[in-house]
Amino acid sequence: MSFILFDVCLGLGLRVVGTKIYLRKTRTISRIRSSFEEADVTVEMIYSEILKRDNDICLEDFCKLYILLGLSEFLLPTRMGLVHHGLFTIVDDLEKLGTYN
Repeated sequence: MSFILFDVCLGLGLRVVGTKIYLRKTRTISRIRSSFEEADVTVEMIYSEILKRDNDICLEDFCKLYILLGLSEFLLPTRMGLVHHGLFTIVDDLEKLGTYN
């Protein structure tokens, strides 16, 4: 018996409907992405940005960085600790966050 992605999602209790997340996007223009000068952003860079801008950051940007950290660290990690470029698009519009599967 072969398994398809739908079977795995149902077995793990994940949503099977919603907007697909495109992780392999090329570099995107993003307000949060512009906080980082390097070509590739790592989880450690996000964490240090949160700590560095502790009291000098608006609440919305803090939430975006924190959600980006959670997505990159726990839900969609990479072996090298790099952040997928598609995640910046997701956190730019927090109102659409619930539409993704």
